[in-house]
Amino acid sequence: MRQSHASHSDSGNLDLSQLSFFHFSSLFSCFYCAESRKFCTMHINKATMRAMNSEKKEGSSMFTLEQPEQLLAVERDQTLSRAARSLAVSQPTLTRSMQALERALGVPLFSRTKNQIILNEAGKKTAAFARDVLKQCEQFQNELADTPIRIGSLAPMPLEHLRNQIRQANPRRAVEAKMADGNTLLRGLEEGSFDQIILDAWPRTKRFSCKVFETETLFILVKQGHRFWNRQTIDFETLNGETMLLNTQIGSWESLVREKMPDSTFLMQTDLQALNVVRRHSSLPSFVSNFTPYTLASNERMIPLVDSEATKTFLLVTR
Repeated sequence: MRQSHASHSDSGNLDLSQLSFFHFSSLFSCFYCAESRKFCTMHINKATMRAMNSEKKEGSSMFTLEQPEQLLAVERDQTLSRAARSLAVSQPTLTRSMQALERALGVPLFSRTKNQIILNEAGKKTAAFARDVLKQCEQFQNELADTPIRIGSLAPMPLEHLRNQIRQANPRRAVEAKMADGNTLLRGLEEGSFDQIILDAWPRTKRFSCKVFETETLFILVKQGHRFWNRQTIDFETLNGETMLLNTQIGSWESLVREKMPDSTFLMQTDLQALNVVRRHSSLPSFVSNFTPYTLASNERMIPLVDSEATKTFLLVTR
């Protein structure tokens, strides 16, 4: 890090008032609200965004959320090499990051001696702010852990998969999961009672972010000796009139099956584990999917349904 002797005031001395609390914390605005002195998830106004975009277009380095921790490591270790090792980054990477921080703040932060690099007055003030920001970050993470992530879906297996993904990414966060129809899910997302929802059709509104989540396909499970045993594929029309086992907790799949098979009789099971036990000992066919947690026995096979409605692409929708 080169030592900078640039003047930042008309008198030729560094004016620390230029490094105001708002000046520094606005760079951390995704995490820290300088006006309320509270941590928040978003505090970037249009003017700040325009300034950030302008900096990006001009090629100057943008502020990163790693820089507060890096700055404090340099303050602690007093050499870039030791600080880089403690942070598990390369020394050139750390040097570029600190230079970018100086450019973003508009003031030099470091002074060099023969064997060490130390913070100047502006650097010490910046480090104090960095400690405050990191403390607020930790407090926010603790508060966030007490706030559940609310998810909803119109089918059970995508809901379970989304819940597992969230738990892996946020092990400290609680997850509230709920099944509902599409209109209820969209209304809940709009009103804030859901954070993420899973649909099987693209929403008409453009107010939400939407991406493909996963695809589920229906099969029927049959036992050896059943009249469908030798079939390679099957369709709803052929199945109509058949007596079958059916899980009640399959969301939108149930309405589809009942619509396509109005002449069939369904023996309903509310618990999936109980249904799997009945499947094992019953000669009746049942519906399964590529996501069903079930291990086939040697006298069982899955036959895919060829109807287009038997395959659903589920979408993850967020605000």
